[in-house]
Amino acid sequence: MRPQGPQMPESWDLYETDLNKDATPIVQTSADERKWKIVWRNVILVTLLHTGAVYGAYLFLTKAMWATRLFAVFLYLCSGLGITAGAHRLWAHKAYKAKLPLRILLIAFNTIAFQDKIAIGL
Repeated sequence: MRPQGPQMPESWDLYETDLNKDATPIVQTSADERKWKIVWRNVILVTLLHTGAVYGAYLFLTKAMWATRLFAVFLYLCSGLGITAGAHRLWAHKAYKAKLPLRILLIAFNTIAFQDKIAIGL
């Protein structure tokens, strides 16, 4: 369906109505025709991951020393900064320019996050 309002006579936008009228339409299969397939490997891995996270949260809140808690929060903030400010905004979108010391720091922070590699040119 085309957007409302005045239209340009010729546009590079493609709409469903621009399809060849002789072409057979692509029909999605209905939900009734699909069969559920449970991937037990994924179920087990996700269950173990969440069980470990709950146990880790229990240990963090009850058994960990205050210095460990403080260091964990510090690493959490550094890794988040490495992902968002470094890998995402600086290298993926090139939203800003950074000097070499900041780029090295963001590389280290992104490494703490244990994310995928970043393609950069130092």
